Amino acid sequence: MLRKIVAIVVFLLVIGSDVFAQQVGQTANNRSNKVADGKFWAVNLTLVGFSVYNIESRFYVLDKCDTCQLKGVFGIPVAKPTRPFAYAEIAAIDVPLLLYSYKLKKQNNKLWFILPLSVAAVHAAVGSHNITFRINF
Repeated sequence: MLRKIVAIVVFLLVIGSDVFAQQVGQTANNRSNKVADGKFWAVNLTLVGFSVYNIESRFYVLDKCDTCQLKGVFGIPVAKPTRPFAYAEIAAIDVPLLLYSYKLKKQNNKLWFILPLSVAAVHAAVGSHNITFRINF
């Protein structure tokens, strides 16, 4: 299943680049002013990918470990959420961040990518901690 998804994504990226390359009447200067360019999508898809990694690693550990429980920010145990709730929770944080990143890039702020990559690094660290915890458990 994962191979099919990766193949479809790669296929769509290749088609998208061909279509963009064949557009007539657009100068190179107009294309460089595009806000949602390849760099924007690469940074923000990295954030989304590590968010999914974080959630799926959390559920991987909780499914394999009967005595494990989630703890909140202050170490207080919380109930195990469902997957849709967990994705909605992460989306509530990530979507405004993506919109803010878009706004910064549109204003030609050179540091527009710092916040999304920082949050992606946190998701990657937490997801890796979850997997490492499962391996050591």
